[in-house]
Amino acid sequence: MPAGFRVGGAAVALMMAACAGGPTPQRGAGSPALEPVSTWMDDRGSEGFVVMFKNNRREPTRITQIELFDCVNTSPSCGRVDPRLVLAPGQERDGLTVRPFDQRQAFSFHYRYTWAAETPAQARPSH
Repeated sequence: MPAGFRVGGAAVALMMAACAGGPTPQRGAGSPALEPVSTWMDDRGSEGFVVMFKNNRREPTRITQIELFDCVNTSPSCGRVDPRLVLAPGQERDGLTVRPFDQRQAFSFHYRYTWAAETPAQARPSH
Protein backbone atom coordinates (compact mmCIF):
# COMPACT_ATOMS: atom_id res chain seq x y z
CA MET A 1 0.00 0.00 0.00
CA PRO A 2 1.42 3.49 -0.83
CA ALA A 3 2.73 5.71 1.97
CA GLY A 4 -0.01 7.79 3.52
CA PHE A 5 -2.86 5.63 2.26
CA ARG A 6 -4.99 4.10 4.97
CA VAL A 7 -8.07 1.97 4.90
CA GLY A 8 -10.21 0.98 7.80
CA GLY A 9 -12.69 2.08 10.38
CA ALA A 10 -10.66 3.17 13.41
CA ALA A 11 -7.59 4.55 11.63
CA VAL A 12 -9.42 6.94 9.39
CA ALA A 13 -6.82 8.96 7.54
CA LEU A 14 -8.91 7.61 4.70
CA MET A 15 -11.98 9.72 5.35
CA MET A 16 -15.18 8.47 3.85
CA ALA A 17 -17.33 11.53 4.03
CA ALA A 18 -20.93 11.08 3.05
CA CYS A 19 -22.54 14.23 1.84
CA ALA A 20 -26.24 13.85 1.14
CA GLY A 21 -28.31 16.98 0.75
CA GLY A 22 -26.87 18.99 3.62
CA PRO A 23 -24.61 17.10 6.01
CA THR A 24 -23.03 18.57 9.08
CA PRO A 25 -19.38 19.42 8.35
CA GLN A 26 -17.08 17.13 10.29
CA ARG A 27 -13.43 17.15 11.20
CA GLY A 28 -11.60 13.97 10.30
CA ALA A 29 -12.07 11.03 12.61
CA GLY A 30 -9.31 10.17 15.02
CA SER A 31 -7.08 12.35 17.12
CA PRO A 32 -5.08 14.93 15.11
CA ALA A 33 -2.08 14.00 17.26
CA LEU A 34 -2.33 10.42 15.92
CA GLU A 35 -3.16 11.17 12.29
CA PRO A 36 -0.44 12.66 10.04
CA VAL A 37 -3.09 14.41 7.94
CA SER A 38 -6.56 15.44 9.17
CA THR A 39 -9.47 15.87 6.80
CA TRP A 40 -13.01 17.19 7.11
CA MET A 41 -15.69 18.86 5.01
CA ASP A 42 -16.58 22.52 5.21
CA ASP A 43 -20.12 23.52 4.13
CA ARG A 44 -19.81 26.64 1.98
CA GLY A 45 -23.53 26.93 1.26
CA SER A 46 -24.27 27.53 -2.42
CA GLU A 47 -20.56 27.06 -3.24
CA GLY A 48 -20.75 23.40 -2.19
CA PHE A 49 -18.73 21.35 0.25
CA VAL A 50 -14.97 21.75 0.46
CA VAL A 51 -12.76 18.82 1.37
CA MET A 52 -10.26 20.33 3.81
CA PHE A 53 -6.84 19.06 4.92
CA LYS A 54 -4.48 19.82 7.79
CA ASN A 55 -0.87 18.70 8.02
CA ASN A 56 -0.22 17.42 11.56
CA ARG A 57 3.36 16.46 10.74
CA ARG A 58 6.51 18.45 11.47
CA GLU A 59 7.54 18.29 7.82
CA PRO A 60 5.86 19.52 4.63
CA THR A 61 3.32 17.06 3.24
CA ARG A 62 1.90 16.69 -0.27
CA ILE A 63 -1.68 15.55 -0.85
CA THR A 64 -0.94 13.38 -3.85
CA GLN A 65 -4.46 12.37 -4.85
CA ILE A 66 -8.11 12.84 -3.95
CA GLU A 67 -10.56 10.28 -5.27
CA LEU A 68 -14.33 10.79 -5.35
CA PHE A 69 -16.42 7.62 -5.46
CA ASP A 70 -20.05 6.55 -4.97
CA CYS A 71 -21.02 9.88 -6.53
CA VAL A 72 -24.61 10.88 -7.14
CA ASN A 73 -25.30 14.22 -8.87
CA THR A 74 -21.84 15.68 -8.18
CA SER A 75 -19.63 18.19 -9.92
CA PRO A 76 -16.92 17.12 -10.39
CA SER A 77 -18.06 13.59 -11.13
CA CYS A 78 -16.38 10.50 -9.66
CA GLY A 79 -12.71 10.07 -10.36
CA ARG A 80 -9.21 10.98 -9.25
CA VAL A 81 -7.83 14.48 -8.89
CA ASP A 82 -4.23 15.62 -8.42
CA PRO A 83 -4.78 18.62 -6.15
CA ARG A 84 -1.14 19.82 -6.41
CA LEU A 85 -1.38 20.65 -2.73
CA VAL A 86 1.64 20.96 -0.44
CA LEU A 87 0.96 21.73 3.21
CA ALA A 88 3.49 23.27 5.58
CA PRO A 89 3.57 21.86 9.12
CA GLY A 90 0.28 22.78 10.85
CA GLN A 91 -1.22 24.33 7.70
CA GLU A 92 -4.93 23.88 6.80
CA ARG A 93 -6.05 24.17 3.17
CA ASP A 94 -8.94 23.59 0.79
CA GLY A 95 -8.41 20.42 -1.20
CA LEU A 96 -11.42 20.10 -3.50
CA THR A 97 -14.86 21.70 -3.82
CA VAL A 98 -17.77 19.36 -4.60
CA ARG A 99 -21.22 20.69 -5.45
CA PRO A 100 -24.41 19.27 -6.89
CA PHE A 101 -24.46 19.01 -10.68
CA ASP A 102 -28.19 19.80 -10.58
CA GLN A 103 -28.83 22.30 -7.78
CA ARG A 104 -32.46 21.15 -7.48
CA GLN A 105 -31.51 17.62 -6.42
CA ALA A 106 -29.66 16.07 -3.50
CA PHE A 107 -26.10 14.93 -4.01
CA SER A 108 -23.82 12.47 -2.26
CA PHE A 109 -20.28 11.17 -2.48
CA HIS A 110 -17.41 9.56 -0.60
CA TYR A 111 -13.77 10.48 -0.90
CA ARG A 112 -10.36 9.11 -0.06
CA TYR A 113 -6.92 10.59 -0.40
CA THR A 114 -3.24 9.77 -0.36
CA TRP A 115 -0.34 11.82 0.93
CA ALA A 116 3.44 11.72 0.83
CA ALA A 117 6.26 13.40 2.72
CA GLU A 118 8.01 16.19 0.85
CA THR A 119 11.77 16.42 0.69
CA PRO A 120 13.21 19.89 1.42
CA ALA A 121 14.06 20.37 -2.28
CA GLN A 122 10.45 19.61 -3.32
CA ALA A 123 8.66 21.52 -0.58
CA ARG A 124 7.00 24.70 -1.69
CA PRO A 125 3.85 25.00 0.44
CA SER A 126 0.71 26.08 -1.38
CA HIS A 127 -0.81 29.38 -0.29
